[in-house]
Amino acid sequence: MKPVSVPESSDEEGKDSQFVIRMEAAERKRREDRKHKQGKREHDARLDKKSCPVCGAEQAYDEYLERRKKCLNCNVEYRSKTSWAKVGRSFLERQETDLLAREEKRRELVEMAEKAEAAQMTEGKRQSAHFGVSSHGDAFLSEGPEDTVRSSQKRKDPRCGKPESA
Repeated sequence: MKPVSVPESSDEEGKDSQFVIRMEAAERKRREDRKHKQGKREHDARLDKKSCPVCGAEQAYDEYLERRKKCLNCNVEYRSKTSWAKVGRSFLERQETDLLAREEKRRELVEMAEKAEAAQMTEGKRQSAHFGVSSHGDAFLSEGPEDTVRSSQKRKDPRCGKPESA
């Protein structure tokens, strides 16, 4: 009897499958590392990180991910550096003073525009009185005697020379 031999292809398939598994694990690790680095960069860029009120240490990204709320050194809970209770009143006061300043500026601009408009109106009346133009400024639109003669005559069609039909 001949011994049963395992085809060589199955041995190579086992090596190939092990290679694929290792490559997938390496790729997964690479993606996790990139995601962790990206999150760390974003966390470092934040301006509202919590800090320890005793030692001043900021909450690290890993502590943030693990949701640790207490400082490792002091065992005191992290707090935000600023809170609305601290800055709310001054912020609202600044908003109010800014609003009043903008309203005052708007009133001044409206007054200046009204004065300029009034000055322009009086200048326009003086010019119209000097040149004999009506207050509506339509003197050039009125028909003179030569305009009435021309409009009463029938116009000729330039293409054929016959009078235009109405």
